[in-house]
Amino acid sequence: MSEIIKRIQRQHHLQHLTQIAPFITVAYLLQCYMMASFFKDVGVSQFAIPLAISLAVMLGSLVIYDCYHYMNICEDGLEIGFSPFNMKTSIPYSQIKEVEVFDPEAHFSTLILHFHNDSKKIIYFVDEAILIKAIIDEILKIQNQNQTEINKAA
Repeated sequence: MSEIIKRIQRQHHLQHLTQIAPFITVAYLLQCYMMASFFKDVGVSQFAIPLAISLAVMLGSLVIYDCYHYMNICEDGLEIGFSPFNMKTSIPYSQIKEVEVFDPEAHFSTLILHFHNDSKKIIYFVDEAILIKAIIDEILKIQNQNQTEINKAA
């Protein structure tokens, strides 16, 4: 891939997670208390431990995704990867038909890349999704103009 124009961040989603994690934990504790109150003959640990492990795995997975999944806007395409597994995919701009933002008003949103072959790729928890869409749209517009000029010259 060529030089990076912009690196997509997920700091707003990470901040959101740290803000809601205490509420999720309190809800979990309330569930455990209610289970202990209503089902006295069933050991609460049978439910509490699996639920606690599930809660920790869910929150941990989201934090790992936010920290290690990346998307770079480069001069010749998008680079998407997950650094712990050294996974990387390059998407040339010529394959992208349209970029859609799921919730334009949110601090972080989902970015949907529509391709010419009618498939799509979804990127979750993107900060400044409207700005990212505008950058990619501008690059696509310039590339389309360049392709039109090349076709006219030929």
